[in-house]
Amino acid sequence: MSVKGKMYWLSQAAPELELTRRRPKPKKEEKSPTIKNKPLAYLHDSIHMLRDGCAAQILMTILKDRLEYGGILFNFPPYVYDPPRNSSKKKYKTPEIPKKLFQPQDLLIMSTRPPVLSKGFDKRDVDLCRPIQEEGKRTLHITGAILEKIILTNLRKRVFDNCGRDTIVLNDRVFKNPHSKLIDLDYSAITFEVYHNAVCVIKGPDLYSVIKSSDTSEKEDFTIGYIIYLPKIQTESTQKVPQVPRLLCMFGLNGTSTLLFANLLYRKYSKHIIDILESDSARILMIRFETSFDKYEKGKILPFSLDDLEIKNDKIVNDLFL
Repeated sequence: MSVKGKMYWLSQAAPELELTRRRPKPKKEEKSPTIKNKPLAYLHDSIHMLRDGCAAQILMTILKDRLEYGGILFNFPPYVYDPPRNSSKKKYKTPEIPKKLFQPQDLLIMSTRPPVLSKGFDKRDVDLCRPIQEEGKRTLHITGAILEKIILTNLRKRVFDNCGRDTIVLNDRVFKNPHSKLIDLDYSAITFEVYHNAVCVIKGPDLYSVIKSSDTSEKEDFTIGYIIYLPKIQTESTQKVPQVPRLLCMFGLNGTSTLLFANLLYRKYSKHIIDILESDSARILMIRFETSFDKYEKGKILPFSLDDLEIKNDKIVNDLFL
């Protein structure tokens, strides 16, 4: 009897504004700890503040008959927890990967968009392997942890030219495998309106066609959910780290679309997820779908369950082998 692998949720911390939401009132003679006048987070007060946990739970439910629950892996940004610069206290460090934690049959699950970012949008002038931090109030952290570095490096080299908050561009190489089941180059590069149901604004076969297009007056009615499966995570020969297990990454372009996409996968595409995991091939699955909250927002009523929220016109637009 084969030994079941374990599934680990690689979590992503909440935005900085949420992590630092509550500060104890300092005494008059004390100053609240800050870096450049920014409030810091306390670990004991923010350890639970993780993104897209419900989506991860749904994804794990799909896999529960094949994998055991392994636990939650944290990926907290140390710079949010660092003491003031003039403090003599030690600063927080990102954790190392524990030895003998992972087995080859284990699986890492990500339910938040991986921040694979490129500096600028012109491939002629940009080193696409150079990560940068996102900007904005609800940005994803790039923590610098070794496990995160390994995963983002693999995704950058093999899948994405850019995977930002409102622009996703697939690497040209992902469309060159003749064994791919479904290829639509029009979904290679997409910009999204993350504050409006994460709907597609512009899509095209490459980055340049999207940048050159100036017609953003008519947004599409659909959004996109992404599934990325890497059965083997590559590490550099110089990196003396334990072997990292395979990766399953599932996300939409904001928290709401990610949750609805996870529920759509559970209700309609569970078999696809199982088939992907049982293969030895790296895969990209893109599903377009439409959502609507008009019934509730116009009627001023609240939904009773997740299944009450409408998802329609869903279809697979890319099923790619890497």
